[in-house]
Amino acid sequence: MSYLFNVHCCLMLYLVSVHCCLMSYLVSVHCCLMSYLVSVHCCLMSYLVSVHGCLMSYLFNVHGCLVLYLVSVHCCLMSYLVSVHCCLMSYLVSVHCCLMSYLFNVHGCLVLYLVSVHCCLMSYLVSVHCCLVS
Repeated sequence: MSYLFNVHCCLMLYLVSVHCCLMSYLVSVHCCLMSYLVSVHCCLMSYLVSVHGCLMSYLFNVHGCLVLYLVSVHCCLMSYLVSVHCCLMSYLVSVHCCLMSYLFNVHGCLVLYLVSVHCCLMSYLVSVHCCLVS
């Protein structure tokens, strides 16, 4: 019974570990994809605003064109940095999650195995003792 309990617990821990890694990977991919789309949208919109602004104010406002261009560059740079930060953080969370769940899995299985061995050994010794006494 203790062996079956041990196998069941190890299997459950393994499934939890796999689920954790899979979910963190999906979160990482979703985060990277969303931040990339936000980055592309931001760059595209700021570029169009910049071009529209430059065309509209070309004869009137050279300073406005420069400001719009700087806003466009700043927006793209910031969204790129947010994208990189998001991907890096989600990757680190994914790695940490997988490592911790793996260590928990190994530790859990080792402890359960030792408990199982101890239980079987003790029951065997009790059985031998009872046989010797009787």
